[in-house]
Parts: sequence; C-alpha cells; structure tokens
Amino acid sequence: MADATTMYYANDVPTKHNPVARYNSDEPNRDPKLLLFKYPGGKAGASKVENISPEEKDCIMLYVLMNMEEVVDFMSQFHDEMWSGRNGPTPTQWYTLLKEGAPPLNKSFVNWFHEKGADPNVEMTDELRCISQGFNRRVHTHEKYDVNGYRFHTEFHQKNRPNAKTINTGVYTRGADDLDYYGRLQKVYELTFNNANIELKLFVFKCHWFDPHGGMRSTPSIGLVEVRPTTTYSGSDVYVVAHQTKQVYYLSYPCQNEELMGWEVVFQVSPHGKLPIPSEDDYNNIDPVTYEGIFYQEEEQFGALQIDIGLQDLHNDVQMRGETVVDLKDIAMLTKRHANKDNIVETQPEPNADHEYSYDTDFDSEAENPMPRDESGDEW
Repeated sequence: MADATTMYYANDVPTKHNPVARYNSDEPNRDPKLLLFKYPGGKAGASKVENISPEEKDCIMLYVLMNMEEVVDFMSQFHDEMWSGRNGPTPTQWYTLLKEGAPPLNKSFVNWFHEKGADPNVEMTDELRCISQGFNRRVHTHEKYDVNGYRFHTEFHQKNRPNAKTINTGVYTRGADDLDYYGRLQKVYELTFNNANIELKLFVFKCHWFDPHGGMRSTPSIGLVEVRPTTTYSGSDVYVVAHQTKQVYYLSYPCQNEELMGWEVVFQVSPHGKLPIPSEDDYNNIDPVTYEGIFYQEEEQFGALQIDIGLQDLHNDVQMRGETVVDLKDIAMLTKRHANKDNIVETQPEPNADHEYSYDTDFDSEAENPMPRDESGDEW
C-alpha cells in the first residue's frame, strides 16, 4: 500500500521515494546559467570572515576561469594576442602564460579578462561579465560543507572533534592533465561575485595535495591505490571547485616494514543516496529466470521516450513501484524475465518427502530451533 500511494504526495512531502535529504543543500537566490555555478551544495555550520591576499585571489580566480566552458573562446583570443612562438605552448608554458602573461605587457589572463568584461563593446552575458570583475577578497570560510552526497571536514575541524567516529578530510579529483590527485581538505572558501544586480556564489576547496608522482602508486589488477601523505604537490594551484571532488579516506598498514612504511591505502567513500554507475557486466550477468542481480535505475528524466513492449504484467509492476523504466537495457532484461516466467514449471514436493532442518538461529536458546530426534530419543 505504501508503494502504491506515496507517488500521489506532493514533491515536498517526504516519502519512500522522496526521503529527507541527509545533507544540506542551499537554494540559490537565482538560477545561474553558467555551468560551473549550477551544482548544489550546502553549508553545514557557522562561517568566519577572512581576507585573502591578492596573490591567492588571482590564483583562485585563474582556476575558476580555466574551468568555465564559457571562457574558452576568450582564452583562445588571449593566446593569439600573447603567444609569439612558432609552435604551440606546452602545458607548463601555457599555464605560465595565463598566470604571468608575456612581455612587454606581462598581463595575466585574469587582468586581461577583467578589462574585457569592463568594456561594454565586448559581447558577453551579464553573468559572465559579473565573473570577469572578480570576487570579493573578503570571503567566508567554513569548516564543514556538504556536496555530491558527502560531508567534508577541514583538517582543523577534524583534529578538534572529540571522540570522532569518522574521518571526512580525504579529497580526490581528476586533474586536467589526466592525473589522479589525492589530498586532505584545509579550507572551504565561499566566493561572492557582485556586479550590478547580479550576485553569484561559488564554493572552492583549498587542499593539501600529495605528490601525484612520487607520492602515489597503484596496482590496477587488484584495484589498489596507495599514497604517501608526507609528500606534497609542488604546484601553486591547490584549489578545486567543491563539486569537482569525491571523498576518500586513508588507512595505514598495521605492518610497517620497509616496503609499506609511510604508505596508506586509499578507500573511496560511497556517496549517500547515490547508486554506482552500471557497467555492461551488470546486465550480462543477470539471470532472467532467477532474476538474480542488481538493477540500476537512473533518477534523471531523459525526455518523453515511451516504448510499448506489450506486457501488461510488466506495466503493472512498474506502476506499483511509482517509477518509470526508461533504460533500454533494463527494459530488455525485464522482457526476458517475463518471457521466461511462463516456461517455469513449479514442482510440487512429494507427500512423504523428508524435510530438511535448519539449525541456524539468531537466539542462544536451542528451544527456538530444536534438534530432531529418532525413536530412541537420541539427537541426530
């Protein structure tokens, strides 16, 4: 009855299919059009105000601009104006050019883009123009932040938690250079962009990253990843937008021999309320007769595609659950299941068949599941 009725409640009423969120999610004052600002997150505690240095502000600002799809064309224009080499710049040269510019102007991309945004003759959206003018140096810092189904804690907060049961400081992200970066969260910055009547906010993590080369090793055949927390990433770009991260935790080896000393094993944390992405084996390994296996149902709606497979029983099953099956692989698997259901003949037990006894019990008392006895009274 609960499955059949919960789908009739309003979207804001907590039900089995619409549970109360475990973590916070702030509602933005406006619906931003810039992709980097669309991902929701939530503050999980009080904040403090901090003034960051101009150097740190420029470093954060450059990272933000480099991760915005709407800025790609402007970066190409900056390259054409500033780069004088015959061949294209290497990744290191390109980052240096964006950060410091080229002589004789030595104008960084942050300053160059700021001038473009201040010029009313340059065409760009109002939100992008707001971003071009930068964020306030007076930022709010947080010790806890919820995003992507995780609750992150800064190292300072973690060390000052009495009798902590969990460790929430581990951070992982995939870099633009296709390297895996592991580290620990140090600060959470709430950036505020103000220009005219537009206000946009973005949360950025400042992390201590381990060396992705000398401080990490992996054994892909068994899925093992190890890090050396005593190493440090040498770059200055230690920032990452909050929604670009996943949570991990690190566990040291109990046996500290020469090969294992200083290394810790990386464990990925499963996000709360999210299922893992299915692979081909998830569909190929499901038995359509016994229906053994795990199905994955996406939460997103992928348009108004409707497929009539002509199975009334399947239609009833879906309606009772209050969900819509839209994945073609799921539909094919359900079709196989119902096609095989009619071919299954249930066998009836023989009247005088001996019953098997189970001796498993959740109780300490043998009275819950007594042992059978023969005619002599001895236990089997």
